[in-house]
Amino acid sequence: MELITPEISKLAAYFKVEPELLLSASSVIEIDKLRKLDFIFRQFNQTQDTKALQSQITNWIILSITDERQHWQKSRKESVEVLCKINRSQEAQKRAQSRDKKFAPFREYFKKTQRQRFNKYMKLGKKLTANGFVLWFLKNKAAKISIPYRQSNWESKLNQLAQANNREFKKAFE
Repeated sequence: MELITPEISKLAAYFKVEPELLLSASSVIEIDKLRKLDFIFRQFNQTQDTKALQSQITNWIILSITDERQHWQKSRKESVEVLCKINRSQEAQKRAQSRDKKFAPFREYFKKTQRQRFNKYMKLGKKLTANGFVLWFLKNKAAKISIPYRQSNWESKLNQLAQANNREFKKAFE
């Protein structure tokens, strides 16, 4: 199959490049743009107006470059947004790790205290609920230790911790 058509040869001669260069460029040019160029050549074959061909090809190039620039700007904007999102995510992870380190000693103390109460209840044949332990802890231990959460969130945060601890304790007995 002959890939170098008379139209490609004429276009290559006009731009003073090898026809193969235009063929390799066609693989990166979108099909709709190639169809428009093909239409321009078909019109030229009918009219043989060289000035009109030059003008149409120039307009085609301008439109193609403008479209590519808009596409590039959109891609660049999306890339920047993705990079910013990744950066925000990494910063959030760093803050979470820092907060986790800050809260770790309290969580260990809380877990140790809960385990002692849990074992005590188990020996008595009773069941220690997470909520029951949190209420006991707030009543008996909160004044003696610094709880790293906001006071308005103490009960809910401690309940979350106590529930997770209870699940772990129960698995140890299964």
